[in-house]
Amino acid sequence: MPSLSDPLQLGELRLRNRNIVGAMIRNRSTGNMPNELNAEYYAQRALGNAGLIITEGTLISQQGTEWENIPGIWNRDQIKAWSNVVQAVHEAGGQIFCQPTAVTDPKELVSLYKNAAQHAKQAGFDGVEVHAGDGYLLHQFLDSTSNHRTDRWGGSIENRARFTLDVVRALIEVWGYDRVGIKLTPCGGLNDVGMPLEETIQTYTYLVQQLDSLPVLYITLVRDVPRLCPRFEDKSRSTPHDVLETYRHHVRRPYLFLNAGISISEAEELLREEKLDAVVFGRLWISHPDLQLRIEYGVPVDVPIDPTTILGRSYVDPRRGYVDYPVVVNLLGNCLSPRT
Repeated sequence: MPSLSDPLQLGELRLRNRNIVGAMIRNRSTGNMPNELNAEYYAQRALGNAGLIITEGTLISQQGTEWENIPGIWNRDQIKAWSNVVQAVHEAGGQIFCQPTAVTDPKELVSLYKNAAQHAKQAGFDGVEVHAGDGYLLHQFLDSTSNHRTDRWGGSIENRARFTLDVVRALIEVWGYDRVGIKLTPCGGLNDVGMPLEETIQTYTYLVQQLDSLPVLYITLVRDVPRLCPRFEDKSRSTPHDVLETYRHHVRRPYLFLNAGISISEAEELLREEKLDAVVFGRLWISHPDLQLRIEYGVPVDVPIDPTTILGRSYVDPRRGYVDYPVVVNLLGNCLSPRT
């Protein structure tokens, strides 16, 4: 039976284990551009023996050193450029989100995703992840509470799922077979996105079935867990249900990952029962840069996370809560004095 420490042949990628660093918004880039601090953060987790690292929008292999965001959020001027009438623009987490009703021609946005995927490929990445959750643009198209379109991009489940599926197909054109993953948050998300339970299950069942028929590398299902960042608490809407039990039997060909609020013991149990192929951790990797090494060498995973420093602030040292969590195990298994 597989465990977190067992390797995984993920398509053409050979992962040294099944412990994946999930994509998380940390607000440590300057002007939305990567910097040396970001490189230090990801290098710490690579040295912590992560099997795969996923940034916002891009997969990073063990050798990856750069990344690029796939578009999904714009500043106010860019939103206006897409529509003569901008409807329901929300501010969340300091960024401005655009409801799909404000997008005149989704086909033009599909081309932006495709261009970003081409740039990521030129930069030497191993693949891309489509973020279709958390109230971002793809999620807003999927969800009937935010998608009020009356054309072929809104209304029925098939129409609301069209944009996400077209984006996935466009990225597959760039990357080819088994190089595109997707992240879904069926339980809801930020930006007031979240449908009634029956409609949620019908929508995501259809979407997962359609994704299963495409050469998608993996599907990550995100569970419903409390938000760690107080800034986001009042901007989230959830439709709690067991995403693994509800959708896993519809995933036959792609690899299946689970994310959000998973303990090490639960992860090991789910892998032993072969309900998953790998586990995506976020919170544990934030406060344990050497997480996988701790697991392999039996070192306690016991460092509490500071929710007030998850997101960077202009008036706070950007290293705080980002690269200053203790590293106590190195690649040789030697226990070190905690570095703070």
